[in-house]
Amino acid sequence: MPLLQFVTLHLNEDTREKFDQVFNELIDTSVKSEEKTKCYYWFAPESGDKKNLYGVEIYEDESSWKEHMATPQFKKFVESVQSNGLFTQSFSADNYEPVVGFVDRPGKETPSAGQHVLIVDFVAKSSADRDGLFKEAQSLVDHVEKNEDGTISYLFTKSLEDDKKILIFEQYTSKSYLTDVHQQSEEFKKKSPLIAQYVSDRKLTHYTSVGLGFTSKK
Repeated sequence: MPLLQFVTLHLNEDTREKFDQVFNELIDTSVKSEEKTKCYYWFAPESGDKKNLYGVEIYEDESSWKEHMATPQFKKFVESVQSNGLFTQSFSADNYEPVVGFVDRPGKETPSAGQHVLIVDFVAKSSADRDGLFKEAQSLVDHVEKNEDGTISYLFTKSLEDDKKILIFEQYTSKSYLTDVHQQSEEFKKKSPLIAQYVSDRKLTHYTSVGLGFTSKK
């Protein structure tokens, strides 16, 4: 099954330039050529905080992730992180399985820096409610994919560590597209309360793409 990781990197601001250099090198020389690495995309808090960098990584399966971690280029990156003090603490990663939605638009290049990213964290009332939410979301996803060209990514995933948790990865050409187009659509207004009935808690966090990585290799 596909594996999505939501990753947090805790960066040392004093060595940020060096991090950008070695991380770009890792992506360009290794990750882009890894056939089973489907998405490797990074963004920063909308607030402008430079202490943390966040990413969505998607692999064909768990073994593909292990293959990525075992590449000489990734090991070289880890050595550089350690020797240059690029992180203030170890990275963290939460594991999810994609269920409904999409991460890219066929035929379109990976978005550049400045795109708006929204991460939605839901806690369902029960594991059965989580399944019900995904079923309810399918028609909304279909509408978005067909009608909203400015919605670049719209992916519902389920946690592999908590049977009530859901993460939604959304990406837009701009924040105004999210607020003025996506959230104003009749389908979104109709589906939102139907989806909300399955949810006991939620958190929305806004980010900005920094132009590192890719959502598609097409």
